[in-house]
Amino acid sequence: MKELRDKLEHDLNNCEELMTALRSGAMQTYEVNGQGMRRYTSQSRLGDYQRLSANLRQVIAQIDALGSARPH
Repeated sequence: MKELRDKLEHDLNNCEELMTALRSGAMQTYEVNGQGMRRYTSQSRLGDYQRLSANLRQVIAQIDALGSARPH
């Protein structure tokens, strides 16, 4: 269970770094259509990472709760 929690925490840290980069403008994301035109998607990606971050936090909290509920 600890390995899973560590992996999720690592993913959460990566997600938070990506959100910081998007917010600061250090990173931008875009999609390219058939004519080669860029459509910037940074704000929607930021929303995706915010939802992912919230989900990861929730799963980590559930793992922590399971761990503390276990008899030692």
